[in-house]
Amino acid sequence: DKDVGLCEWLSSSYKHHSSTEWEQLIEEGNVSIDNVPVQDPKTLIQPGMRVCYHRAPWQEPEVPPIESLKILWEDEHIMVLNKPSGLPVLRSEMFYQHTVMAYLEHLHPPPKHNSSLPNPNPSVAAPVHRLGVGTSGVLLCAKTKLARAGLSAALQHRKMSKYYLALVSIPPGSQPLEDRFSVDHPIGQVEYCPGLSIAAVCTHGKKSLSHAEVLHRGSAAAIVRVNIPTGRPHQIRIHMAAHGFPLVGDPLYGVGGVPRQDILYDEHSKSRDHARTTPLPRDCGYHLHAHQVHFTHPMTQEQLVVQAEIPAMLRADSPLLNKQVMATAVPCPSENTTGLV
Repeated sequence: DKDVGLCEWLSSSYKHHSSTEWEQLIEEGNVSIDNVPVQDPKTLIQPGMRVCYHRAPWQEPEVPPIESLKILWEDEHIMVLNKPSGLPVLRSEMFYQHTVMAYLEHLHPPPKHNSSLPNPNPSVAAPVHRLGVGTSGVLLCAKTKLARAGLSAALQHRKMSKYYLALVSIPPGSQPLEDRFSVDHPIGQVEYCPGLSIAAVCTHGKKSLSHAEVLHRGSAAAIVRVNIPTGRPHQIRIHMAAHGFPLVGDPLYGVGGVPRQDILYDEHSKSRDHARTTPLPRDCGYHLHAHQVHFTHPMTQEQLVVQAEIPAMLRADSPLLNKQVMATAVPCPSENTTGLV
């Protein structure tokens, strides 16, 4: 109901950029009012004006070549893939074609159904569960609605077992890492940086359970086999860190299962480039591999075990077992913003 400064309005309405960042973007000519570029952050705006933020042209980031996505097992109902680290499963604001979902749609496009009768089992090739962008290994996909319903029910009722291999760090002076241990810290959404919440350990989170067994030890790290009866976002990364042993190279989660304190967002930064180095959950750098999945075929009732080859860094002779590794962050992307005052 009153005039307000352009920078003040943007920073209060769109908090993915700080006030300092919006000021710099305005001065660079990236913001317009009613299709007229402005460069004064203090320009007054009124209700009804159209404010647009014009971001530079964006290209989809590169990912591992699609040829690296291998089929481990397949029939007319199910496909099990071996996903490489760095390839997203689902589409997002950054990835569209460079995803497992796009690959499945290309490989198994939904058939045209011209009959007046409903198709009882249409093809809807899609992942049944998720793997983080940086996680490699077994990805179970359904090729029909009936198969998807059966596999989803098995996941929900914990009748499917998934086993992962993870390279965890052994921080200097940390408690001894037990041969076997379980972690049950609740996981939920916590505020991370302006306008963004992420999964982390929190008292209001959902019940979560991970069982781990040490397979190989070194002076700086260990390789653990983890089974997760629950499937919370980034659960293994969070639970291993909560137990005191974050994944080697994880740019985000530190001891305690929360964002590392040395990389927290600084909204008073002099340059918006600082914010773009704030790690996000999708950032890679850690070693986590979905090694095996045990499940009952929803159509044939056959008991199946499918596994993916173990990457070199997660084998007994991994050079990282005795090497201290520093985690690094990757740039945090910005977004186009259009607002109506």
